[in-house]
Amino acid sequence: MKNRLVLVAEDDFASFQLMEEYLLLYELEVVHAVNGEEAIEKVRQHQPLLVFMDIRMPVMRGDEAMRILKKEFPDIPVIAQTAYAMKGDEHKFLQEGFDGYLSKPVFEEPLEEVLKQFLDR
Repeated sequence: MKNRLVLVAEDDFASFQLMEEYLLLYELEVVHAVNGEEAIEKVRQHQPLLVFMDIRMPVMRGDEAMRILKKEFPDIPVIAQTAYAMKGDEHKFLQEGFDGYLSKPVFEEPLEEVLKQFLDR
């Protein structure tokens, strides 16, 4: 697989660093965006294999950015990630159009499951 690029849209730098650390273990190239608007720009520029999208970000929320990305790039999976997880959130995010869901802090095992599901197609 030539393209090994994933985008992490995350405004909290410590959370981004943790995700990046995990993703580098899987020999993936990581691009960072700090808000939804920047995530859209970077997806247009790089067309990554996968997008991890924080929900609560400045400038543009992750759910708004996901809706725009899904119209332009319906084949790029967008995974919601949030620290404000509540019971039933996964179902809610999937209904909104996200392809998957991770609660924060992200742990390696759930992340590995997402990578297997969306990168081993």
